[in-house]
Amino acid sequence: MKQSEVTEIVALLFASYPQSRAEESTLRVFERQLVALDKGKLEDAVMRLTRTHKFPPSIAEIFEVYSVVENGRPLDVGEAYESVTRAIRYVGAYRPLPTEGRYALPERVKRTVEALGGWEMVCLHDHEESFRARFFEVYGSLSKIDGDDRKARSVALPEGVTDLQAARQLGEKP
Repeated sequence: MKQSEVTEIVALLFASYPQSRAEESTLRVFERQLVALDKGKLEDAVMRLTRTHKFPPSIAEIFEVYSVVENGRPLDVGEAYESVTRAIRYVGAYRPLPTEGRYALPERVKRTVEALGGWEMVCLHDHEESFRARFFEVYGSLSKIDGDDRKARSVALPEGVTDLQAARQLGEKP
């Protein structure tokens, strides 16, 4: 992106928050950090932030929303597990995992697979329930490390229940 384009986007960002008095040095830091990004995606991320934040976002928040714009939202743990089981059925243990297309795994899911012993070990697991539990545990840990643990929860919890312990107290199966 051109310097003039990033300057315009940063000016738009801070104009959206008239109560903030950003110094010239702050504007330059934002510009230096954001100049390498795609203009259209950055504009989309900034527009999303200005619609949802009461105060000016940090550079880290801009990069976080930019990542969502670029890659879509992160998978929750149930979706991640389903993507692995689909790939296992299609690819199997002895063919390489596709890097593109329908059966390619997102980066965090690949890291989870590696943490569980690699693709062949994941394909050849012999106890479905323990594998699933371990997958959920590792994926959840990686989500926390990546900073979006709220997205790692399973969609299988009852409506209004956001905690596994609370689901057990209700007598529900998560």
